Amino acid sequence: QVSVQAEEVISYADYLESYADAAAGNGEVYADIKGFMLSKGGAELKDDIYGVYALETDEMSTVTFGVDIPSDGMYSIELNYCPIEGKGSSIVRNVYIDGALPYAEAKNISLTRYVVNEKDEIETDGSGNELRPTQTESPRWIKTSLYESLGYYDDPLAFHLTDGAHTITLEAVREPLAICQIRLYGVQKA
Repeated sequence: QVSVQAEEVISYADYLESYADAAAGNGEVYADIKGFMLSKGGAELKDDIYGVYALETDEMSTVTFGVDIPSDGMYSIELNYCPIEGKGSSIVRNVYIDGALPYAEAKNISLTRYVVNEKDEIETDGSGNELRPTQTESPRWIKTSLYESLGYYDDPLAFHLTDGAHTITLEAVREPLAICQIRLYGVQKA
């Protein structure tokens, strides 16, 4: 019987330390949404997802996007996404750069859903206690940088990228998601 050892992934703190002298990336770059590659699950470009041309990915999808980086440096990733009706839980994705997990905190990145109260007025029970309002999902486009899910870091996650062509892979862990834009922008990490 052959035993397989899991590939060891460094922590985000160690990753940042190893790139402590790296410069901020130069400006901003957009990944090619239309040129996506699908390796698992389902994904489809659609003309009108809440008024926007976007890529709809299912809860089992693994999609890869190409990006051309202008100069070596540290970059953060911003997604413009819209939650798609699923099971109602948080949206979770793993992020790979050039097919590899750069650090442990790039796994299980949570993206929020937008919910609103069904009624504006506060209801009470027979004893006068306020009742928790029923909430319903209100799908809309949300623009956010990717953050570590446990809240240990205040700043968006940073990725070191070299000049030239790279890939960004988003692997679905939970829930479907539509994406209309992926922007990488330079950040200074010290």
